[in-house]
Amino acid sequence: MDSTTDKVYNGFVFEATIIEWSFRSPSVTTVIEDENGDTERLTVYNWPLNGDPKAKFIDAMKAFRPGTMVSIINPYMRMANDGQSMIRVESPAYIRLDCQKLDWTEFNHKEICKHLKMYAKFM
Repeated sequence: MDSTTDKVYNGFVFEATIIEWSFRSPSVTTVIEDENGDTERLTVYNWPLNGDPKAKFIDAMKAFRPGTMVSIINPYMRMANDGQSMIRVESPAYIRLDCQKLDWTEFNHKEICKHLKMYAKFM
């Protein structure tokens, strides 16, 4: 993907691993790394699809945490207002988060997976 131009990569699924803890601005923002070791900022808007976004902050931290694999459908590479490139996702319906082995040892897998399973419905 070319990080210097704004482009939607229709028909493409971009896969990467989250490497930084997420934070909320108007969106959920984190940093991802692909299989080649390239890193990019990822922003997911309209999180969650329903409910109060402020109340769902902890859910976002659980879902978008380091070590989680993400698959982004039709990724939108763009230049942000700060001049840095980013992958923008308009809706969680275009992203899938995969459970990892770390869930079993470091996190409460059942609680986390309950939230991740709703994304499988969109795939």
